[in-house]
Amino acid sequence: MSTPATSKAVPVTLVIGALGVGKTTFLQQLLEAKPEQQSWAVLVNDIGEAQVDGRVLSPLANGFQAIEGNCLCCSGKVESVSAIEALMEDVAGPFERLVIEASGVSDPLNLIGLLGDKHFIGRLKLERIVTVINAQTPIIEALKDNTTSRAIACADIIALSHSDIAEPNELSGWTNAMQQLSPQKAIVCKTSELTLDSLALSTSQHWTKSVSIGGEFGLSIPKPEVNKAHLKRTGRMELFNPHWSRIDQYYEHMTTALWRFAPESEFNYSELTKLFENNEFQRVKGILKTDQGWCFINSTSNVQSFNLIPSEQSAGWTESRLEGIAEGDVAWTEVELLLTKALQPSTAAA
Repeated sequence: MSTPATSKAVPVTLVIGALGVGKTTFLQQLLEAKPEQQSWAVLVNDIGEAQVDGRVLSPLANGFQAIEGNCLCCSGKVESVSAIEALMEDVAGPFERLVIEASGVSDPLNLIGLLGDKHFIGRLKLERIVTVINAQTPIIEALKDNTTSRAIACADIIALSHSDIAEPNELSGWTNAMQQLSPQKAIVCKTSELTLDSLALSTSQHWTKSVSIGGEFGLSIPKPEVNKAHLKRTGRMELFNPHWSRIDQYYEHMTTALWRFAPESEFNYSELTKLFENNEFQRVKGILKTDQGWCFINSTSNVQSFNLIPSEQSAGWTESRLEGIAEGDVAWTEVELLLTKALQPSTAAA
């Protein structure tokens, strides 16, 4: 079914950044600050299948769609167009902004191409690209990563996350480095400082042309290419236990594991927060029921984030879910043993 064109193109805010930098937390902050009278639609993409972001974000949005287990910009293009169409049909009346949170492995140039698809001409307008960067990540290390450097190059706004725990020199280092790039970014700030008004400002977008930027770091962006995370899944294994199930997904260079726990399962919050210290995973993300309430976990090798969810937002939640993503093969059974230790005694026995 085709959707009638709106009287004017809907502005799109695209949020990109590497795995685990805090895109979901940043988007949650934006949605919580959204004026109540405004109607926002949200599309979230994740290569995992835990459906965590939907639980956290959907109560805050006027329309919500998720694309999981696939890459928004590459093999998931048809699904992406369908998801955006579904949002345009399901949200009552024309929404005033579409916010897209892309997977941490998406190619921003492919995403720009997707939003410029003939299907959306005159209906969607890519207004701002926000790249979220963990301020604690060493600058040179980040710029050596092809996905991160491309995300930086395409950004209108650089939003620095984890600023509350970053050292002052880390924050100033990123701010100074990003301000030296040419063309200069419209805004370089902490995620907590980015206002809704900043998203609505129109600028001359350099990414509408051939993206190639210079400056001190000499960033250059080659043509889009399929990267390792976009490749098809090479294998899948499902394991079952009376109290949880686990699905392992295998890719050429990546492995994911998704745990789904029985509704009665409850974790010790204090023990849970100790589990992922010094881990080597690219990301561990989940929603788990604990003795202190539902907890949103977003952990990387550098940063562990555990946020308790307000009871009004978690009303009706039953199943705890946790997903890990890592390079190469991982002994997920060892992670499972750690999770078991954090389960309350009444639910830990297999």
